[in-house]
Amino acid sequence: SRCCLRLKRQHDVPGAFHLKSQNTVQTTGATSRIRADEGLDSASFATVMSLLDTDRCWIKLASLYRLSSQPYPHADMLPMIHRVVAARPDRMIWGSNWPHPIHTGPMPNDGDLVDLIPLWVPDAADRHRMLVDNPQALYGFEPVPRQA
Repeated sequence: SRCCLRLKRQHDVPGAFHLKSQNTVQTTGATSRIRADEGLDSASFATVMSLLDTDRCWIKLASLYRLSSQPYPHADMLPMIHRVVAARPDRMIWGSNWPHPIHTGPMPNDGDLVDLIPLWVPDAADRHRMLVDNPQALYGFEPVPRQA
């Protein structure tokens, strides 16, 4: 299997899209998938970055354990992840993909998946955005009080 990003139309926001990791490159309607081997200079990745600039889509980092062509920590996705983090940390969310419904390999350790977050998003403020502020904005959750 291979790594990529998937673009999925959000049903509750007209014209909005939700990007998350997935495993093939295609552009069909509201779905766009970008393999890691296409790289940062691909037309598909440029399209994703352009969509992020519209403020109508989100990147969801998830499922890389089943999509990567490399073993843990799935380093072949780091260039794309780091480019998105640098450009739009305000448009990213994270998910473990638990209970891993379409994974056919050895079940991943969810703790190991959480341990990848600082590798993907090194800055603590950007991690807080991805894990707290951005999901709150996307899904309309009540604000979480910040602890001192």
